[in-house]
Amino acid sequence: MHLLMSCISKKGFSSAVILCDGVIKAYKTVRIRDEAVKASSYKSMIYAFDIGLKLLRVFLDEHEEVESVVFEMNNSNFIGWLHQGFSHDTYRDEFSTMLESLNDLPIRYSINFVDKPRATTFADVKFLKKEKLSGLD
Repeated sequence: MHLLMSCISKKGFSSAVILCDGVIKAYKTVRIRDEAVKASSYKSMIYAFDIGLKLLRVFLDEHEEVESVVFEMNNSNFIGWLHQGFSHDTYRDEFSTMLESLNDLPIRYSINFVDKPRATTFADVKFLKKEKLSGLD
Protein backbone atom coordinates (compact mmCIF):
# COMPACT_ATOMS: atom_id res chain seq x y z
CA MET A 1 0.00 0.00 0.00
CA HIS A 2 1.27 3.48 -0.89
CA LEU A 3 0.03 6.56 0.95
CA LEU A 4 -0.14 10.28 0.41
CA MET A 5 0.25 12.51 3.48
CA SER A 6 -0.89 16.08 2.96
CA CYS A 7 0.06 18.73 5.54
CA ILE A 8 -0.78 22.41 5.80
CA SER A 9 -0.97 25.21 8.30
CA LYS A 10 -3.24 28.17 7.55
CA LYS A 11 -5.45 30.70 9.29
CA GLY A 12 -4.63 29.40 12.76
CA PHE A 13 -5.24 25.72 11.94
CA SER A 14 -2.90 22.84 11.17
CA SER A 15 -4.17 19.84 9.24
CA ALA A 16 -2.81 16.51 8.11
CA VAL A 17 -4.64 14.08 5.83
CA ILE A 18 -3.70 10.53 4.88
CA LEU A 19 -4.98 9.28 1.52
CA CYS A 20 -4.66 5.98 -0.31
CA ASP A 21 -5.71 5.78 -3.96
CA GLY A 22 -7.51 9.10 -3.58
CA VAL A 23 -9.57 7.91 -0.59
CA ILE A 24 -9.22 9.70 2.74
CA LYS A 25 -8.07 7.20 5.36
CA ALA A 26 -7.47 9.54 8.30
CA TYR A 27 -7.20 13.23 9.09
CA LYS A 28 -6.51 15.51 12.00
CA THR A 29 -7.13 19.24 12.31
CA VAL A 30 -6.06 21.27 15.32
CA ARG A 31 -6.34 24.89 16.27
CA ILE A 32 -2.93 26.46 16.81
CA ARG A 33 -3.04 27.94 20.28
CA ASP A 34 0.59 28.99 20.66
CA GLU A 35 0.91 32.59 19.41
CA ALA A 36 4.62 32.13 18.55
CA VAL A 37 3.73 29.17 16.32
CA LYS A 38 0.82 31.08 14.76
CA ALA A 39 3.06 34.04 13.97
CA SER A 40 5.70 32.01 12.08
CA SER A 41 4.97 30.19 8.84
CA TYR A 42 7.94 27.91 9.50
CA LYS A 43 7.02 27.05 13.09
CA SER A 44 3.44 26.39 12.01
CA MET A 45 4.65 24.14 9.18
CA ILE A 46 6.86 22.19 11.60
CA TYR A 47 3.82 21.89 13.87
CA ALA A 48 1.58 20.67 11.02
CA PHE A 49 4.19 18.20 9.80
CA ASP A 50 4.64 16.85 13.32
CA ILE A 51 0.88 16.33 13.60
CA GLY A 52 1.03 14.46 10.31
CA LEU A 53 3.88 12.26 11.51
CA LYS A 54 1.99 11.33 14.68
CA LEU A 55 -1.14 10.53 12.66
CA LEU A 56 0.95 8.47 10.24
CA ARG A 57 2.58 6.54 13.12
CA VAL A 58 -0.84 5.47 14.41
CA PHE A 59 -1.93 4.52 10.89
CA LEU A 60 1.24 2.46 10.34
CA ASP A 61 0.69 0.60 13.62
CA GLU A 62 -2.75 -0.44 12.36
CA HIS A 63 -1.75 -1.15 8.73
CA GLU A 64 1.45 -3.15 8.40
CA GLU A 65 1.09 -3.45 4.62
CA VAL A 66 2.11 0.18 4.00
CA GLU A 67 5.27 0.34 1.87
CA SER A 68 5.79 4.05 1.27
CA VAL A 69 4.40 7.53 1.76
CA VAL A 70 4.62 10.72 -0.26
CA PHE A 71 4.35 13.92 1.76
CA GLU A 72 2.89 16.96 0.03
CA MET A 73 3.06 20.54 1.26
CA ASN A 74 3.21 24.05 -0.11
CA ASN A 75 6.27 25.51 1.62
CA SER A 76 9.29 25.08 -0.66
CA ASN A 77 11.79 26.39 1.92
CA PHE A 78 10.56 23.86 4.48
CA ILE A 79 10.80 21.08 1.90
CA GLY A 80 14.36 22.19 1.17
CA TRP A 81 15.18 21.92 4.86
CA LEU A 82 13.79 18.38 4.93
CA HIS A 83 15.88 17.40 1.91
CA GLN A 84 19.02 18.96 3.42
CA GLY A 85 18.37 17.62 6.92
CA PHE A 86 18.72 20.96 8.70
CA SER A 87 16.84 24.23 9.13
CA HIS A 88 17.53 27.85 9.88
CA ASP A 89 19.09 28.26 13.35
CA THR A 90 15.93 29.90 14.70
CA TYR A 91 13.96 26.66 14.27
CA ARG A 92 16.74 24.14 14.95
CA ASP A 93 15.33 22.50 18.11
CA GLU A 94 11.77 21.96 16.87
CA PHE A 95 12.97 20.93 13.43
CA SER A 96 15.55 18.44 14.76
CA THR A 97 12.96 16.72 16.95
CA MET A 98 10.53 16.49 14.05
CA LEU A 99 13.27 15.26 11.69
CA GLU A 100 14.17 12.44 14.10
CA SER A 101 10.53 11.28 14.00
CA LEU A 102 10.59 11.40 10.20
CA ASN A 103 13.81 9.42 9.97
CA ASP A 104 12.42 6.80 12.39
CA LEU A 105 9.61 5.90 9.97
CA PRO A 106 9.85 2.20 9.07
CA ILE A 107 8.89 2.89 5.43
CA ARG A 108 10.26 4.77 2.42
CA TYR A 109 9.15 8.35 1.95
CA SER A 110 9.48 11.27 -0.42
CA ILE A 111 8.49 14.91 -0.10
CA ASN A 112 6.89 17.00 -2.84
CA PHE A 113 5.81 20.58 -3.33
CA VAL A 114 2.23 21.26 -4.47
CA ASP A 115 0.50 24.63 -4.79
CA LYS A 116 -2.63 23.48 -2.98
CA PRO A 117 -2.16 20.46 -0.70
CA ARG A 118 -5.22 18.25 -0.26
CA ALA A 119 -5.18 19.10 3.46
CA THR A 120 -6.08 22.74 2.63
CA THR A 121 -9.80 21.97 2.78
CA PHE A 122 -9.39 20.49 6.27
CA ALA A 123 -7.70 23.56 7.79
CA ASP A 124 -11.05 24.87 8.97
CA VAL A 125 -13.06 24.97 12.19
CA LYS A 126 -15.67 22.54 10.84
CA PHE A 127 -13.05 19.75 10.81
CA LEU A 128 -12.01 20.15 14.44
CA LYS A 129 -12.84 17.11 16.55
CA LYS A 130 -15.01 17.84 19.55
CA GLU A 131 -12.83 18.15 22.63
CA LYS A 132 -13.76 16.13 25.70
CA LEU A 133 -13.51 17.34 29.27
CA SER A 134 -12.78 14.68 31.87
CA GLY A 135 -13.91 11.96 29.45
CA LEU A 136 -17.43 13.40 29.25
CA ASP A 137 -19.09 14.83 26.11
